[in-house]
Amino acid sequence: MGSSNLDLLGRQQSFFRRGSTQPLNFRFRELKHLEIQIRAHETLLIRALEEDLARPRKEIFESEISPILRNLKQTIKYLKKWSRPTFEKGSRFFPLSRARRMTMPRGVALAITPYNFPISSSLIALTASIAAGNCTLLRPSKSSPHCFSALQRLINESFAPEHAFIIDSDHQEVQSLLLSDVDFFYFMGSRSEGLKLSALAAGAGVDFRIHLSGKCPVFIDEANSSYLAVAVKRLLWAKTLNLGQSCTAPEICFVPQQSLVEFRDRFSESVKEFYGNQPLTNPDLGRLRSKEDVIRLAELIAPTKVLCGGEYSKKDRYFSPTLVTGLTQNMPIFQEEIFGPVLCLVPYTDKDEAFESFCQLSSQALAAYLFSNRPQTIQKLTESGRSTELVINDVMTQGTSESAHVGGRGHFGFQTFSQSRFVFENTLQFELPGRLPPYRRWMELASRRVLPWL
Repeated sequence: MGSSNLDLLGRQQSFFRRGSTQPLNFRFRELKHLEIQIRAHETLLIRALEEDLARPRKEIFESEISPILRNLKQTIKYLKKWSRPTFEKGSRFFPLSRARRMTMPRGVALAITPYNFPISSSLIALTASIAAGNCTLLRPSKSSPHCFSALQRLINESFAPEHAFIIDSDHQEVQSLLLSDVDFFYFMGSRSEGLKLSALAAGAGVDFRIHLSGKCPVFIDEANSSYLAVAVKRLLWAKTLNLGQSCTAPEICFVPQQSLVEFRDRFSESVKEFYGNQPLTNPDLGRLRSKEDVIRLAELIAPTKVLCGGEYSKKDRYFSPTLVTGLTQNMPIFQEEIFGPVLCLVPYTDKDEAFESFCQLSSQALAAYLFSNRPQTIQKLTESGRSTELVINDVMTQGTSESAHVGGRGHFGFQTFSQSRFVFENTLQFELPGRLPPYRRWMELASRRVLPWL
């Protein structure tokens, strides 16, 4: 690991151990300062997102800038409430005892965030860490180079490095940091990298929280045409938001066999309605991260049957909204995360069998989506699915809720970067009879008769 990162880690540890970050006044001041700096650098952040992912400005504001500012306002508003200790009952064995549970900072937090939402994922994580009273080493993905540079300028020029700093480190240096004296590790990104780093953190005794990507399934219940029309448009919107580069984007959609042709036709019509006859030149459609991602998607759909789309341009990092079917479980597209504007249709005739496959896929997904107006179906999935989030009759709108778990927003983010401390306090005024040796026969009899009932 570079000596500069090692020195910085030591400085942050010293800064934290002096108690500099724990007073609420300090946290409020730093959070308000972060809000001011984000507003001052808003143009810089927007241009960086345009350069890296060619995202339309409306989409940038709604999915990057606005969530950051809303999250900051909520955190500042409720931080005092979230930080209060909760008083609990003491022990029945010690009548004058009392207890409370306190929310404490973890120490020095190392946070790694992904390339697909590089600004919001990084600054929301930083907000939660500052609010919890930590020092923070933040490493955004360098796969979005302009966003990485913009975040470096925003954070490293606005905060004391011993409190918050963006590190420019490779994979090996991140591993070395985990083996050093980091107190908490936070990760959002690919499943393979997250599992490797979390195993390393666990071996080093470092507390961690990881949000891993997965294949988010969709189940469309038997529905009439008007109901299907709404579902198709919402699914297309979700698959083209950031051109499908989202860990909660839908990937595999279970649809009734009799609705397959109608689904295809409505999908094709909606693509033209949203992006015209030449989506490649439409400014409302973003771009993939790199030419390599275009090639990877083209290889993924090669063995499938393309129902709609399938056009791409390596030069422009473009891939058209695409609908495919004919999947088998041994195909790479069924096993790997797609991370692009490709939606896989799995037609079903046996609803129970399809539902079982849907629940199996959702067990490793951050989100699962159900389109149904039947209370029995909704209840069945609510009770049987195991995805982190379940959304009914919509797609990728759960992130607008301040209570959503994925992404480290609001109170959940504050709790993620905090640790709970249980404090038990007893009196020195008297000693409980029979507690201390020498033990007598009557003490054993009293314990056997009384303790089970306390």
